[in-house]
Amino acid sequence: MPRLFVPLLIFLFVLTAVWSTEARSEEVVFCVSNNGKRVSWRGGSHGSCLSTETELAISINAGKQGPAGPQGPQGIQGKTGPQGPAGSQGPPGPQGPQGNQGTTQGDPGADGFISLLSTSTEPSGANCPDGGTKIETGLDDDDNGSLSPAEVDNTFYACNGPQGHEGLQGNTGPQGPAGPQGPQGDVGPQGIQGDTGTQGPQGLQGDTGPQGPQGDQGPQGDPGTDGSISLLSTSAEPSGANCPDGGTKIETGLDDDDNGSLSPAEVDNTFYACNGPQGIQGNIGPQGPAGPAGPIGATGPTGATGAIGPAGPTGNAGPAGPAGPTGATGPAGQQGPAGVANWERSGAAESLVVAGNSTVSVTTTCTGTKKVLGGGCTYSTLFGNIFYVGDRASADNVWTCTWMNNTSTSRTISITRSALCASVN
Repeated sequence: MPRLFVPLLIFLFVLTAVWSTEARSEEVVFCVSNNGKRVSWRGGSHGSCLSTETELAISINAGKQGPAGPQGPQGIQGKTGPQGPAGSQGPPGPQGPQGNQGTTQGDPGADGFISLLSTSTEPSGANCPDGGTKIETGLDDDDNGSLSPAEVDNTFYACNGPQGHEGLQGNTGPQGPAGPQGPQGDVGPQGIQGDTGTQGPQGLQGDTGPQGPQGDQGPQGDPGTDGSISLLSTSAEPSGANCPDGGTKIETGLDDDDNGSLSPAEVDNTFYACNGPQGIQGNIGPQGPAGPAGPIGATGPTGATGAIGPAGPTGNAGPAGPAGPTGATGPAGQQGPAGVANWERSGAAESLVVAGNSTVSVTTTCTGTKKVLGGGCTYSTLFGNIFYVGDRASADNVWTCTWMNNTSTSRTISITRSALCASVN
């Protein structure tokens, strides 16, 4: 088995090299297979080989360790082994020192949201029995310039006044005394505070300085400026292109100069809450019945018969005596009431300014020679403390309506005045 000796001699050489320096004798058993091409070590004792292997017992007589031989020449450099796997991640390095405070001031915070107002027609219902205008306000949270339903914060209604029924003509009563001065109305609530502007962005990080002691904490950046307050202003709108029947002009905007008043330069949006059109003209009432005819005057009494003259001689027939006087005419019956003709209704719808702590009257005058038979006025306003004093015939052809303003501020109201006129026979 010559092929067996080369690996076996190498093995024995290694075994001898590691053997103890003391002289000793020992038997070593190897397991040989594959026709001597394979030599295995399975403990070195008899009976340790597999059934397919052949035992090879070798007696080793080892002497004492000889002196070390001279250093052999440097072996040929082996090929570079493959790249080993990457080592695990090392622990994080120490925290670098605090950078210098940035010199650039953060940008100011964004402006507060814009306040928006939306108006729409309110049909007759629970909010306005006779219809009117629905007014919605809120902040433009999504900055799209339109007030969506989710952005509505407050809802108000400017309702139309009900159409009054024409009442029967009553006797003109005496002018009542002026009522006492009403109490001053409460001040309206403060407009909604704009949201606080967002925090300005952090300044740019300065370059990392050389390693040194830990720097002091930099000061906090200034907060962004607050958004401006949203304001709302209303004023009377006369009849014209914006409101054919007049109404209220509503202006909104931000209080840029923080003086609590909305100046013309601060107006961002303008809306109009217009009055409804003049109601349909009522039908003319039926002709009143003719007054009864006056009674016929009594017949005057018959005049007294003249006395019989003395009997004369029979002669020629005398002339006929004169006729007795006619009885007096009886008194004339009472004159029946005057009839009426040519009915018409006069009036108009208009805006009326009532100065503070004062009264104001408007008149409706019949045309031509017609007389006023009755009249009335209706009004609507967005403000309280405006009172309707009453109406009356101030002349044969004039009907007058009066209002009172119990506040110190001029107010504008929308009125409809009318008078019923006719020619009197």
